[in-house]
Amino acid sequence: MKKKSDLITRNLNLCIEIERLSSQVYHELSRFFPNERDFWHNLAMSEENHMMILEVAKGYHEQKLLPESFVHKSLLLIEDTYANVRKIRKSLLGDMTLQRACEEALRMEHLTGESYFQEVLTGTAESRVIASLKKLLSEERLHATLITDFMKSRNLPVPEEE
Repeated sequence: MKKKSDLITRNLNLCIEIERLSSQVYHELSRFFPNERDFWHNLAMSEENHMMILEVAKGYHEQKLLPESFVHKSLLLIEDTYANVRKIRKSLLGDMTLQRACEEALRMEHLTGESYFQEVLTGTAESRVIASLKKLLSEERLHATLITDFMKSRNLPVPEEE
């Protein structure tokens, strides 16, 4: 049986990979939709910032500086999120409409926003790394709002939240 510390490291590595894949999706969409390049590029840059935040959390964890209240999320949930983001990325390789790109991006943001460290981020313990992780979750939720607003500005139907 793996120690809790090893599982947290694995979770953080998977979360970093999810952010990397999300950034790649947005970079690909910025090339596919040149008229909306700035919108997709800004989302890609934000995902890259999230990778750095998670790297900092990993560094804190490796130095045993994460607060005791840091409870890891189920590895299965994070692995499932990772698999779903990979599927979304693969699905974007074919013919793509702006509507479908937005729907898949929105789905991706809902997946990642719901999977990261919910127990920790609703807790009362504070540290710089917890504050950074709270910022990451807040930005993930903001991405969903940005995509929804973007869809409305282009008169695209916005899917119901699941």
